[in-house]
Amino acid sequence: MKKSIIPFRLLSYLTCFTTGMVILVIELASFRFLAPSFGTSSYVTGIIINTVLLALAIGYYVGGYISDHIKNPHLPYLIILATTVYLAIIYLFYSPLVQSFSQLNAINGSFVVILIMFFLPMIALAFIPPFLIRILSSTDTVGTTAGRIYSLSTLGSIIGGLLTTFVFIPYLGSQITFLICLVLLSIITILGFLPNFIFSAISLILMLLVLFVPPFTEKAENVLLYKESQYNILKVTEKDKDRFLFLNEYMGFHSCNLDKNMLSNSFVDDYLMAPMLTEGKDILILGNGSGTSMIQMQHFFNANIDGVEIDPEITMVGEKFFNFDFSHEKMNIYHEDARVFLKKTNKKYDVIVVDLFHGSPYVPFHVTTVEFYQMIQQKLKPDGVLTINMPGYAQDSILEDYYHNTIKEVFPYLFGSNHILYAFFHPITEEIITNRVNQYLDDSQLSWVIITIMDDFHEIEKKDESFVFTDNFAPVERYSYKIFHERMMTLFEEYHN
Repeated sequence: MKKSIIPFRLLSYLTCFTTGMVILVIELASFRFLAPSFGTSSYVTGIIINTVLLALAIGYYVGGYISDHIKNPHLPYLIILATTVYLAIIYLFYSPLVQSFSQLNAINGSFVVILIMFFLPMIALAFIPPFLIRILSSTDTVGTTAGRIYSLSTLGSIIGGLLTTFVFIPYLGSQITFLICLVLLSIITILGFLPNFIFSAISLILMLLVLFVPPFTEKAENVLLYKESQYNILKVTEKDKDRFLFLNEYMGFHSCNLDKNMLSNSFVDDYLMAPMLTEGKDILILGNGSGTSMIQMQHFFNANIDGVEIDPEITMVGEKFFNFDFSHEKMNIYHEDARVFLKKTNKKYDVIVVDLFHGSPYVPFHVTTVEFYQMIQQKLKPDGVLTINMPGYAQDSILEDYYHNTIKEVFPYLFGSNHILYAFFHPITEEIITNRVNQYLDDSQLSWVIITIMDDFHEIEKKDESFVFTDNFAPVERYSYKIFHERMMTLFEEYHN
């Protein structure tokens, strides 16, 4: 092969910088590829990170070993070319690949998919630095060369991480982010082989192929929006004039539109009972979503409402697809984390609604703990009401006991209906609650909501003093995953019987 048109040392440094960048970009993007089918739990996160680390460990070892036996300076670019071809195939068919394993549980499914998609490419890219160190260094410059190579590779990873976090994913999406990686690898391959026409042409053709051939995706019916935000994958669907917002793995909707009576005809309406239990007009919604509850409560109670929603794109969905108008002077929306907001605000509320899910069925652990509910208690007025959306899958499980006992640690008086909880700091009885809501039975729009709630309304007792979530120990995802796994096994057995 002919000598490259770029000095080999400079080309080697550029190669290590680029491969280091691509490694971290792909790792971060992989969270988005897996989220729609396997969620965003710590299990999936741990599997992705550890699979990548294992691949890097193998790649570094293999690269060092082969560099002692093969001295061909073009070998790294042959490997990068092969890696680019592999990743191009994955890019074109990743959607059906992920879907084909989506019926597996989160742990097994995410492990198989990440293994197929990125394990071999990560090994190949990790092969590059130790191989180039061996070629570039003489006996007395091994340490200096190794330091430069790994420093540039790490610098590339840092820049790739920053760009992916703050630019690529939020503004371009995971597909284009993946495409950028393929283009970068193709360019490095072209530079590595120039002026060799054959391999340079192959790399150029491959780059043009991935640029102009879109990845294979199944056409989804009734989908009005499919978009990636900084925090979630958003999907808005419509059926029989009912619109729903789904996030990430689509287990249960997160927001919906309202009918002509300003009702959702779903569990969301159950939050409307909370303002009936206090005479106050100041309401805080933690997990405002697209604003369904905010619009309802302002309509029925003319309340001052603050909504906290970490993802501004979700608020946009409410405005654009559900036709919600948030310009009312009594409505304010804050785009930040719930606990951060509670720390910053000095305001006291009559009603606080907690509806916090991180774009999947899992509830973020830091909003399930005693410390979190203590923060809420400090922001409630003396006769205030806290209402909480409990995960429906947690019913009749140890996870439900944990939730109930944690809340009762701060709010001694706890009631439930369906999977919505109503908590009070000061003494209250079911009779007092019944008398308060009965005042609204004459309202034709709210009466059926009240009747439905009170039909299953009951006080909740504490089960065991040890079952309490704290900031130090809150295994929410472990128990959630256990429930999902048990239900999957039950469905599997029923199907085969």
